[in-house]
Amino acid sequence: MVPLCDLMEGEQGEIAEIDHHDKPHQHASHGKGRNGQRRMSDLGLRVGKHIQLLRKNGRGPILLKVDEARIAIGRGLADRIWINKQS
Repeated sequence: MVPLCDLMEGEQGEIAEIDHHDKPHQHASHGKGRNGQRRMSDLGLRVGKHIQLLRKNGRGPILLKVDEARIAIGRGLADRIWINKQS
């Protein structure tokens, strides 16, 4: 199991775990807490979903393919999503 940010462009896997734990100094709108859980679910980011990392160059958002949709998420959120890589 690896954090989503550790995948290379083009690699695929299945979401194994999503860390939803709040940290006292962070705000819920950054993908944490109940609002963050709902937002991730609305984006299709749920345990068991198949994803492919499409682009992560530079410092900007990471582009993913979830089902047939393409979504962009921040790196902070991507660090909290754990993936079982497919070989």
